[in-house]
Amino acid sequence: MTVIQVQPLKEFENLSKRLKKFVDEFPETFSVEIGTSYTPRMDIVHDDEFVYVYLDIPGVRKEDIKLTLQEGVLTIAGEKKQPTDLEKKTYYKMERAFGSFTRSVSIPVEIDKSSIKAKLENGVLEVMIKKAAPRKPEEVEITIQ
Repeated sequence: MTVIQVQPLKEFENLSKRLKKFVDEFPETFSVEIGTSYTPRMDIVHDDEFVYVYLDIPGVRKEDIKLTLQEGVLTIAGEKKQPTDLEKKTYYKMERAFGSFTRSVSIPVEIDKSSIKAKLENGVLEVMIKKAAPRKPEEVEITIQ
C-alpha cells in the first residue's frame, strides 16, 4: 500500500509565492486590476452613541449618490464619472477607476432610523446613525388556568 502525504498549507504557501513572483515580474505601469468597476473604500466605526460609516469617493457629486436603509442594511450607490475631456487623449498611465458602485453593509445594532444624517466633504461621505436605546426585556405574567 502506498502512502501519500498531503500538506495543504504548504501548497497554499507555494501558490502564494508563485503568485507574488508572477505579479512582481510585470512592469510598474501594468495594472493587475481587471474590469472597469469602481469600489470605494469604506470604514465603519462606532462609539457609545453613534455608528459612523465613511466612504472615500473623491470626484463624486452628492447628486450622484443614493443612500437607502432597509431592514438594517445601509446601501450606498452612486457613480464616479470619467471626465469627458479625456476621450480623445492617449494615456501614458491609467490608475484611476470610474464607474457605478454599490456598497451595502449590515448595521449590527438597533438604530434610530429618524436620526440618520449624511454629509459629503473633501471626497469623504460620512453617514452618522444614532444608536437606539437598548430595549428592556419585557416580562409578561402568565395566569395559570
